[in-house]
Amino acid sequence: MYFDGDGAPWTFPQWQRLTRVSSGLFPADDDQLPEGWTRENANFIRSYFDQYNKHTKEDARINFSAARKNGPQVPGRNHWRNWVTKVIKDSGVHRIITQVLMENSLHPLTICLNSRSGSLDFWPDGRMYVPLAVDNVALELFGSDALDPLGRLQLELRDSTQAVIQRTWKNLGDQLKRSRKRITKLEAKAMEAFLSESHFLPLSTYIYIYRSFSVLKKEKLTKTILKRVIVRVARWKALAEILCTKDNLEKIDQMDEELKELMHGLGAEVNVKITKTRQCTSLCDCDLWR
Repeated sequence: MYFDGDGAPWTFPQWQRLTRVSSGLFPADDDQLPEGWTRENANFIRSYFDQYNKHTKEDARINFSAARKNGPQVPGRNHWRNWVTKVIKDSGVHRIITQVLMENSLHPLTICLNSRSGSLDFWPDGRMYVPLAVDNVALELFGSDALDPLGRLQLELRDSTQAVIQRTWKNLGDQLKRSRKRITKLEAKAMEAFLSESHFLPLSTYIYIYRSFSVLKKEKLTKTILKRVIVRVARWKALAEILCTKDNLEKIDQMDEELKELMHGLGAEVNVKITKTRQCTSLCDCDLWR
């Protein structure tokens, strides 16, 4: 992007405000260098950029920029990688991209949940959807200075911007994998709490699934025990509502009903929100997917 756009995106005021790099990467005045840079750092990074640009094939560029253990040591590469990674994180670039995807119904979870199967088992190919988000993402990250007279991102910057969005797409996929593993554990803990903490639990469809847990304890249900159950269910439910598949939504309703029964058994005032089975049409408003 730097070479395709004559120093882009560091020349765009919107990007400068986001990253707090107001004078480009290689200003003549040392006092205007990006925070944490010395002139020596700048010279090394500029040399690294120039060496990278001499490779004309994409595979060669990727191999050159990859910091492999036994690969050639290129001065400036590690400093650039560490610095720009921190800048991207601190500026919330991936959060902004995710927000644009959500607002335009292009977030991969939204696409999954609104597909014919409504399943999270098949992650959509970003190459089919990322191009649809390029112009809106560019406007948020780079501002109108990066757009052509038709309101579209300049042709020279489209490929590199798509690559940045694709990175966010991959990050969201990795988050989903971690979340699905975590929700399985949280659900098991929630069900274990039901089965091991209370003999007031109705015989629901879940009991036979978790027969491997210890038999129901014949102890009196107390507010302390109920609180443990509610806490475990709440942890599971928070993630289940984000991964709002039909199966998860049905389980949420069932868990709510069973909590209500537990609280009635204790004679407590019922504060559990009982929800109706619903169909998720958009993402929950949660920082997990930002």
